Amino acid sequence: MAESQESLGSHLRMHSTLEFSAVYATRRSIRSGDLIVCVRRNDLGHSRLGLSVSVRVGNAVVRNRVKRILREVFRRNLDSIPGDFDLVLIPKGARALSSYSSAASIFQGLMRRLRQKVN
Repeated sequence: MAESQESLGSHLRMHSTLEFSAVYATRRSIRSGDLIVCVRRNDLGHSRLGLSVSVRVGNAVVRNRVKRILREVFRRNLDSIPGDFDLVLIPKGARALSSYSSAASIFQGLMRRLRQKVN
């Protein structure tokens, strides 16, 4: 029997342009290598993810792979996010984010830096 796949629920994602604009308006971001995370506190009781992947990252196949990897990294590392934030992840290159392990280590490093800024 095949193992069921877990997915990132709709309530954990940001969907509207207004939500993204609110995060960008705070002008709080952290960069590590090929990944930028823009952050804004929310009052929802959980963190949410938004992805903004530019054409400069690569063709559609590459962009979709990067998005799948980043969603999975977010889903598996929800407990490492220090509080309730809206996070917009902006990859600036696909090379460092082409594998789960490298993307996870970059994300975890960003969350450590965010934790230091929050405390």
